[in-house]
Amino acid sequence: MTISFTAVTPTYWIAHSSDVIESDLLAAGESISTGLDYLETYGSPLVQQQRLAALKSNYDLAAAQWRETLRLQDPIAHLADYRWQKETGGLTLTTGPLIRTDRISQSQMTSTLTALAENMVAEPVQWKAESGWVSWTRVQLKAAATEVAHHVAKCFQAEETVALQLPADPTLDVEAAFDAAYAAL
Repeated sequence: MTISFTAVTPTYWIAHSSDVIESDLLAAGESISTGLDYLETYGSPLVQQQRLAALKSNYDLAAAQWRETLRLQDPIAHLADYRWQKETGGLTLTTGPLIRTDRISQSQMTSTLTALAENMVAEPVQWKAESGWVSWTRVQLKAAATEVAHHVAKCFQAEETVALQLPADPTLDVEAAFDAAYAAL
């Protein structure tokens, strides 16, 4: 496979594979074609130098980071990543505390509710919110878990809404569209 690029403005580039790393500067109007696995372009020599250092220091990690950059250029992948960030990024409950909503915290909340229902632990339970410790009864924990469940469901509903819009507008700002869809739910 050949990767080609024509510079509109002066552009610093890096072409690389696991065994070869090449770099230089293209003047406006100049082109490059390479058979190497990746071609990265930058407007800044500093950024080019930082990436070169990363590639030379730990090629596998730097190449993986570049593949992730390329993956996130796909609107569907970007949307899924943005939904995951929102889903697991925490939630301020209506009762005030900011709590974690990562997958482990979601599971711990469900597990603790089950333990309370089965009389395996006594009320109230201590919970570590981002803003400090809270003491919850079963009813309070269930209310918090319900808010988290609604938040997670809204995240997936917003992702689906935007994913259905993408075929008609592949240039859609998926983050802004997600935020709007989430707010509308």
